[in-house]
Amino acid sequence: GEDSNFIRLLYLRAEDDAKLLDWIKQKTNKYTSGDMQNEIMKVMSMQILREMSRSIQRAPFFSVMVDETTDAANIEQVVICLRWVSETLAVHEDFIGLYEVASTGAEMIYSRCASEAKPSYLQSSWSVLRWCSYNGWMQIWCSHKD
Repeated sequence: GEDSNFIRLLYLRAEDDAKLLDWIKQKTNKYTSGDMQNEIMKVMSMQILREMSRSIQRAPFFSVMVDETTDAANIEQVVICLRWVSETLAVHEDFIGLYEVASTGAEMIYSRCASEAKPSYLQSSWSVLRWCSYNGWMQIWCSHKD
């Protein structure tokens, strides 16, 4: 709706851009539906992950950090982060995502991490994986590492 965070941010940005303000005020073809917003965010997140991948591929090593939680609606989720060190030895921790899982068993968590943290744009980086961090399933992840 007109009170959504997305629309409010567009209006804020339009303060500096008259063309954007004209576009927001048009009645049709604004491309601001929830589906469109989700598609835009997905494209943006993939671009961020690709840029992150380029940095990780240049890194001497990196690690995978995973934690699980159950939210207030009793939905089990895992959060995946990558920790890496740049050529200048600056440490970076990057959030990859928060994903729903059917259970918090080691094989289920590994499966979800493998599908989310091992996409094709990170494949060449797995040779420099140095550590996997998550309570009891670390051995399972590392034993599945290519």
